[in-house]
Amino acid sequence: GFIAADRETIHDQYDLKGYTAAVIDVRVRLSDDGTRATVTVDVVNEGPQTVVDQIIITGNRRVSEATIRTAIALTPGEPLGEAARAALQQRLAALGSFRRVIITEAPNPSGQPGTDIVIAVEESPTTTIAYGAGIEVGRRTRSAEDGGTVQRIEIAPRASFETGRTNLFGK
Repeated sequence: GFIAADRETIHDQYDLKGYTAAVIDVRVRLSDDGTRATVTVDVVNEGPQTVVDQIIITGNRRVSEATIRTAIALTPGEPLGEAARAALQQRLAALGSFRRVIITEAPNPSGQPGTDIVIAVEESPTTTIAYGAGIEVGRRTRSAEDGGTVQRIEIAPRASFETGRTNLFGK
């Protein structure tokens, strides 16, 4: 339990530094009398580090690039691991302006270290329309001609219409 959790914690720390493929090996060796254990942790392979070189945004028409860049809060030179990628996806989803967001990595074409991050967005429709229809049925108490009351079942049609607009002024 604890050893597996510690291995995951070490892996998460490497992930924060952009080493998503790090391989961590944990070995436990018991003493001859079985009263003590020696835990050895080896980083077998860090794997390649993903460091952001350029951020390329495509597919946006109404949402400004500046709004997207502010939301992602990612700058060139930062490491990008799986946790940072998931947070990036959540921040873009929180804008509420996109139907789909795809984040891919492309090696830097110049051969320099660093990875280009391509963020392809598909914007949601800006205008939404909803409508509905129904019938209301209820018992109503009415005055009778003789001064008393009478209960009647009344049926009334109902309708609703709603329109919404998102993404005003590219925000």
